[in-house]
Amino acid sequence: MSTKSKRHTHKYYKVLAAGTKVWACALPDCMHYMPKHMEMLVNGKNSICWQCGETFVMNPLNMKEDQPRCNDCRLGIPEMEELTVSEALLQKAEKITGKESDDNIEIHSSDGLSTESARKIAEFLKR
Repeated sequence: MSTKSKRHTHKYYKVLAAGTKVWACALPDCMHYMPKHMEMLVNGKNSICWQCGETFVMNPLNMKEDQPRCNDCRLGIPEMEELTVSEALLQKAEKITGKESDDNIEIHSSDGLSTESARKIAEFLKR
């Protein structure tokens, strides 16, 4: 068995060791930890986010958390999913009305929304 350490991005978290919280890696095959007197070295290191699983750089704000999250997750910014304009419009409409719609809805000017308004909404949602 090799004693050489594996190169990977750590998934840092705070663990209680001998009555003191220290930074350690949560990955099953990793025994890495940062002694208390060296914890300032975790700042600027890459880590895996506990919420979304993406890699991010540790900073003083997310180091306040026991299971640090990236800035997007900390700020509540949802992951962007790719949607067509009609899907995005449909989701917005469902959210506003609180009603579910069938998948075959199309925007018609006779429905009270002009073609020009539909185009402007679609452009707004693309931003």
